[in-house]
Amino acid sequence: MEGKFNVYKSSAGSGKTYTLVQEFLRICLTSKDLYGFSRILAITFTNKATFEMKQRILMALKLIGSQDDKVASLLESLQSETGLTKEEVVIKCQQILTAILHSYADFGISTIDKFTHRLVRTFTKDLGLSPTFKVELEASEVLNEVIDLLVDQLGIDEALTELLIQFAFSRMEDEKTWKIDKEMFQFAMQFFQEQSFPYLKELRELSPETYAETLRLNNQHLSEFEKEIKSIGKEALDLIAANGIDKASFSNSAAIYIFFYRFQEFDFTNLSPKSTAIKTVEEDKWCAGKCTAEQAMIIDGIKLQLADLFHKGVNFYSNHVQNYLAVKETTKYLHSLSLLNHIEKRLNEYKKEEKILNISDFNQLISSIVEYEPMPFIYERLGDKYQHLMIDEFQDTSVLQFSNLLPLVENSLAQGFENLIVGDAKQAIYRFRGGEVEQFSEMPNYTLPEIQQNELYHERMQTLAFQYNQTNLATNYRSLSEVVHFNNAFFEFVKNDSNLTPKIKTIFEGHRQETLESKKGGYVEIQFVEGGKKEDRLPIYEQNILGIIERSLENGYQLKDIAILVRKKKQGREAAEFLKANDISVLSSEALLLKNDSTVNFLIRFAQWIFQPQIHLYRKEVIEFLVEQNFLSEPLHQYYTSEATGISVQSILSKCGLAIEVEHLKLFASHEFFEEIIRKFGLDKTYNVYLQFFQDAVFDYFKSNKGNIQSFLDWWEENQERFSILTSDDTNAVSIMTIHKSKGLEFPICIIPFAEQEIVHHSPFRTNVIWTKTPTKPSVELPYALVEFNGNLRDSELSAAYETELEKLQIDFMCDNYVAFTRAVDALFVLTNQFTPPKGAPANPKLVKLPQLIHAFVEQNDLDPSEDSVSWGEFPNKELRQESKEKEYSLNYLSSSWSDKIKISASSQSTWKQDEPIQYGILMHEILGEITSASDLQNVLQRYKADGSLSELEFQTMGQKLDQILKNSKIQSFFDPRYTAKQEASMLSKSGKLLRPDRVVFWKNKTVILDFKTGDKNDAHHEQMKEYQSVLEEISENEVEAYLLYTETEELVRV
Repeated sequence: MEGKFNVYKSSAGSGKTYTLVQEFLRICLTSKDLYGFSRILAITFTNKATFEMKQRILMALKLIGSQDDKVASLLESLQSETGLTKEEVVIKCQQILTAILHSYADFGISTIDKFTHRLVRTFTKDLGLSPTFKVELEASEVLNEVIDLLVDQLGIDEALTELLIQFAFSRMEDEKTWKIDKEMFQFAMQFFQEQSFPYLKELRELSPETYAETLRLNNQHLSEFEKEIKSIGKEALDLIAANGIDKASFSNSAAIYIFFYRFQEFDFTNLSPKSTAIKTVEEDKWCAGKCTAEQAMIIDGIKLQLADLFHKGVNFYSNHVQNYLAVKETTKYLHSLSLLNHIEKRLNEYKKEEKILNISDFNQLISSIVEYEPMPFIYERLGDKYQHLMIDEFQDTSVLQFSNLLPLVENSLAQGFENLIVGDAKQAIYRFRGGEVEQFSEMPNYTLPEIQQNELYHERMQTLAFQYNQTNLATNYRSLSEVVHFNNAFFEFVKNDSNLTPKIKTIFEGHRQETLESKKGGYVEIQFVEGGKKEDRLPIYEQNILGIIERSLENGYQLKDIAILVRKKKQGREAAEFLKANDISVLSSEALLLKNDSTVNFLIRFAQWIFQPQIHLYRKEVIEFLVEQNFLSEPLHQYYTSEATGISVQSILSKCGLAIEVEHLKLFASHEFFEEIIRKFGLDKTYNVYLQFFQDAVFDYFKSNKGNIQSFLDWWEENQERFSILTSDDTNAVSIMTIHKSKGLEFPICIIPFAEQEIVHHSPFRTNVIWTKTPTKPSVELPYALVEFNGNLRDSELSAAYETELEKLQIDFMCDNYVAFTRAVDALFVLTNQFTPPKGAPANPKLVKLPQLIHAFVEQNDLDPSEDSVSWGEFPNKELRQESKEKEYSLNYLSSSWSDKIKISASSQSTWKQDEPIQYGILMHEILGEITSASDLQNVLQRYKADGSLSELEFQTMGQKLDQILKNSKIQSFFDPRYTAKQEASMLSKSGKLLRPDRVVFWKNKTVILDFKTGDKNDAHHEQMKEYQSVLEEISENEVEAYLLYTETEELVRV
């Protein structure tokens, strides 16, 4: 029986998406009705891939429906596979297209994150979540808040304080930064990394005492090893000294004496005996040639004792050093691990308080159900909605993601429906996101790592194995034959390298591709760059890149046909700057960042100067922009004099001839603040795409965040690297991007400079650490630990963890290069350095380098790597394409003040009084929360009026009420500007609960809490205030008092 679990193993350019589209259409055409598409769940991994797949399916339906010659082969294939006539396929495609357009919401093509989000959102009650939870895409933002809250507890929470101090000392001892917040942040990112989830689960229940005891035992164990080593060395040296033997009397340059001296000093890196010391003992030749007869006689009398000590030392060292190294490495991060429970507790409380979920939470929530239920209720309720499951780019699927989807696949197969996955294990470059390549390369026999073993997963995989049906997509439809043949030969050569893991052979099995008759030709060139240091080679690489671009243009290609692929962003920046200096248009991620646009930077700096006028850098950059744009007529140097340093924002605006009041500007909220600046400076007169994208970012921020312009500016400083413009594919410029960004793309000419990659450890946690089991001795309750990936780990009893990680790094290395080398369509250029084999045996031959592999490959092909370059094929000549003259559109930045045209009341007085008194209370509460002293009232009210929250009538009514409250003699002292006050300051209770009293005022000898209540009295108000008071009493030396202010009656109640 033919299996229903169809697996397509492909290679670069072999038509993965085409296969998915064809299979999608086949299922739709053979469905019992026109709505078969609604019973297919197609999973992709990026929004771009989702859009592309939807677009291709709709276009294929349209073209088949109109019998377009472009899809003749697809139409023929569908006829063959469905058994339908040509007319039946055409008519049904027309009908299916209409059905999809009429029921587009049922067109089930989605990213895996969106699918899991939809599931979680549907079952919020069952999962114990708030129905109004927000999705936080950036884990760093949540984690920064939590770390800040933890650091704020220094000196308050004694246990946590002690842990943080120990953590800081441990980091400094390892020559790390003393800034514990940064170190904690990097370490705590593991909470968002799928690779860490099973280990964190195992450690979650351990007590602080367990970590403390582990640390004590480990340090004792290390000390005993060091003590014994020193003791052996000291005993030997004391024996030598007691007998008056001169060190120079020993043979082999005093090798045996040096051996014992290193033991006594615990010179760890040199404890292993040198061959000369071994020779002294084994050949029984102890005396140097110049040794006196008297000294020789003395040495002869004690040599047996020295030999015994030598053997004792060697045996002790060799028997215990592996365990010593393992314990030493696992001890490094014990302080960090002991903090994890504290961080996780605060993190969960913060998420609950703020009603936040991270993307990484979705899979864990679903897994918590799927892992233990044969048919999870969250899928049970979907019923038979999805009969077919398709997964694209399966090699990037994490174990957790696929485990969560397995019940759907199993249920579908049980009912006799087809499922399909497509992927290319050779392009698995997202391990840092949780992707597990072996899950695909070893399909259907993949087994979970020991720590993730699950019986249900095993049973479900057995179902897949029974239904497994594999097809290899072996034809390359992308590249010309010379490019394909080069990659066939190079990766066949590399996969058999004896220094690389055998798993690479499994992953690259069947990598060889056939070519199309119509794809003859193509060109591959490898250039070898000389130069001792990397910085010496950089200008040569840059000149060679420019030379290739010029050759390409001469051969009829355009700039937009050329891509430069780099491994590091810094390399891309350097190449872009060089090319721009040589009048070559460039498109790169750096060039597209909003922060690099001078107008956007001006808006940010101008806003920062308004709110922080004392910062000279902001003033300097604003003035530079205004002089450059001719807003200011004086030369720039006049503004660098000592007299000019005190110039104000208001005076600069006056010099520009702009009637803008700074205090008036501060009243604007959200994106209107920047719109006002844009209009006043006339920045809307010409279209600036960066400006448009910037305002979109501002609008999106205020749509989902409470805050003011200052909070936005803080957020922008943290997140500005995330925002860039989108460009058209028709922009005639050389593309510069990282290899990871190039995945899924193709370019006629592909240049890979700086091809000097070597196998190094890149951890998703931003530190070179991996998880491992703990050493066999000393025996402790800690099952797993974090260790550095380094030589000590390799030489320890935990070497299996090192070898496993090294194996994965080799796979990363190979896949990374495969993706890079297979982007070219017509011509591939690889620029590497002249490889010089190291003298002697390398420290670790498994840490191979790309230049080393390229040189060996070139030599095997009877070519000379000492030449400047070697090549295959001929560089294609391509007639310059006539660019179609598209209609030009004049784009304008549209901006006008809505407040000049219409006034919108966000909350009318009638609504407050009749329907929603709560709304009135909320607004009253918000305004009181922004008032530091009574003098602030009018400014705050004006701002609420300016952004439409208050109409003129409401402005007057609310103002009168608040003015009356603030003038109340009993209340005035709470808003006295002489005293420091904090609004909604965050506090943590002992239980970790996040508390935010409305106002805390620090009087001379008292700390007072004031909470505003706009409704009726309630006993719960008193309980809440007592909790605030209790927390403050623990941290304040002064007496603490708590008050409730009922705004409607102006009644002040002491709790």
